[in-house]
Amino acid sequence: MLCENCKATLPTLKTRTRRVNEHLSVIGMAYWNTLAEAFQAIDGALLSNSFSEMSEATEEAGTENSLHANVGEKWLHISWHQMISGRYEVTAYVN
Repeated sequence: MLCENCKATLPTLKTRTRRVNEHLSVIGMAYWNTLAEAFQAIDGALLSNSFSEMSEATEEAGTENSLHANVGEKWLHISWHQMISGRYEVTAYVN
């Protein structure tokens, strides 16, 4: 598979999925002041591994504290919890 912009060869889907989930795991180990900050970090992880941004994704399901969105060939799952301090815990993975 080739990158649409630079025509470089992309890693396999399996490799890209593993890499994006490694990035998302690190994001999940931090506490976030706002959901927007966390979502920007998630978008960065998606883009750096050749997946669609959340803003370009088609949201298929979700609740007050979760989101499931198609980000290309895979699905992004995000859940969050606002702690008493006002900061957020965010868990995300692609499968």
